[in-house]
Amino acid sequence: MLMTGLIFSNHDRPHLAPVKGMISTIAGINSRLGGGLPFVGAAGVPPLDVEVVARAVISATLDPNIYGVVGVETLSRLGTA
Repeated sequence: MLMTGLIFSNHDRPHLAPVKGMISTIAGINSRLGGGLPFVGAAGVPPLDVEVVARAVISATLDPNIYGVVGVETLSRLGTA
């Protein structure tokens, strides 16, 4: 699986909360504008909690319909289902 963006954990690294907030704000604005903000890069992708990513990896491993590289949206969906 490939993912670009920030993976965070509020439990292990609470000092990243302001960074998460900034990136979430930028990603939200970028999403509302249809992904058209120039020079946004990985900041245009909402951050994912480590636990969400871990659940997504387990779900993807157990699901025979999911294979190869998945996007952040799929990781988020799998990790919160």
